[in-house]
Amino acid sequence: MEKQEFVRSVAFSFVVYKLVQLLALVWYGGFPMALVPAAAGLTIVGLAGFLLGLGIQDRLDQQTFNRANLVLLAALGVWLVIRSV
Repeated sequence: MEKQEFVRSVAFSFVVYKLVQLLALVWYGGFPMALVPAAAGLTIVGLAGFLLGLGIQDRLDQQTFNRANLVLLAALGVWLVIRSV
């Protein structure tokens, strides 16, 4: 999958999942209004990180981008296994 298509699909999936999660938390009362300022601040930080990632992605060639994704996914897998043990 091309870099732009991959990033677009992952970003879309993440936004949809997080919106559903937010709606569920609000619906069931798990998101008090006192958390709104902190959530807004962290959203800004997350968007800044996303923009930084887009800049890095633009500088990487396709093969390096694919390898970086595989390394990150492998590290995440190892972390999840360690965490579950």
